This record gives sequence, C-alpha cells and structure tokens, in this order.
Amino acid sequence: MENPSPVRKIVSLELHGGVMDTARHTAEVVQHLFAAYQLAVPYQGSVLRMLRKSGMDWEAIFRAAGIVPDLMSLQQLRRDFRAVSRELGGPQAVPGIREALAALRESGAECVIVSALPEDRIARELVEAGLSTEDFDGIVAGRRSRKSALQHIAAAWNVAPRDVTWVGGMGSDLAPVRDAGAEAVKLDPTARSAGARASSREAAREVRNLAAVAAGRQSPDVHVLD
Repeated sequence: MENPSPVRKIVSLELHGGVMDTARHTAEVVQHLFAAYQLAVPYQGSVLRMLRKSGMDWEAIFRAAGIVPDLMSLQQLRRDFRAVSRELGGPQAVPGIREALAALRESGAECVIVSALPEDRIARELVEAGLSTEDFDGIVAGRRSRKSALQHIAAAWNVAPRDVTWVGGMGSDLAPVRDAGAEAVKLDPTARSAGARASSREAAREVRNLAAVAAGRQSPDVHVLD
C-alpha cells in the first residue's frame, strides 16, 4: 500500500501588513505630520494603538485631533501624507521576515505573497525593502478580493482552503478568507515596543511568531481569528 502524499501547507502573506511593516510606517508618517503642523507629537505606540482601533484609518487620528476639516482640507492632508511617506522611503519589511520565511519553508510550508498591486509594483516594493520575489514560492498579484485570491491559491497549488494560512495586518478584513475555510491571522505591531525600528531581540521574537503560524500556535504578536 502506498503512503498517502503529504498535505501541502500554504502560508499566504499580504504584501502590506504581512510582509511590509505598513502599520509602523503609517505611524511614523502620522508623527512627522504632527510635527510639521507644529502640534504635540504622539508616541508611536499610541498612534499604533489608534490605528489598530480604527482599522488603519489614519485620517481618523487627525479628525479626532480636530485638524480636519478645521485647519486644512482633507485633500491637502492626503497630499502631505503621500509626500512624507515618499520622503521616509516607504514601509520597511516586517522585522525578521527573511528568517521567518526560511523557518516557514523549513517547516514544510510554501510561502505565497498576495497583493492587489501588479506584479512589477510588488517586485519594486520588495526590492526597496531589501527583499526579492525569489524569497517566495509564488506571487498572486492584481487580486482585490481576498476570497478570489484564496480560491486562486487553492486551485493553483492544488490544496483545500483549510490548508492555507492567511497572514494580514491590522487593517486587513480577513473574514472572507476565514469564512472560506482558511486559517486567518493578524500580525500585531502594537505588541512590539515603540521605536523607529525593532531591536534584534524583537526581530527574533517576530521570527518565532511568523514560524508559529504554520503550526497554528498563538503568540503575543499573532492573533488567530476564530
């Protein structure tokens, strides 16, 4: 009797939130804007918690502070946000992501990056963050619907949705992939200490957290959705 083929395990990481530390970058931009407007600059940890509460609606922070629409137009605020984001160089990679990808692969998982962006834009953002498309086993580009992306992954890799772990960030609505049968998890940067960049100790912890995703284990920085 032949041994059954091992079940493939796919870890699908959203470009923004699962691979790129978009939440921390957004918090840094918000802090720079407060400084530019000559207002008291909130601590980064406070901004991250507000972003988590609002589902990454950074504009809500300025509305709560009375900056919009009293002091400026929303359009101007958005232009300032984009300008500062470019000045800061865009989001960096999640701390320890390279080691995490290696650990996930060692555990037998295949890592797929997912984004609504076109593939050339994904590649460019990865390079700017010191990564490469070759760090992943596959790319699913141009998919605005998470459910559609999950269905594509299940078909392309010949797996059931339950064999896919979907990793997103604070602002990700993961209900569609969870309802379709995949395990849905969110990385939570508010569990890390404040600061422009995580320490080596925190990066090592992030590696353990991401590697634990493949095994379905809980961790302080990973929230598994029921």
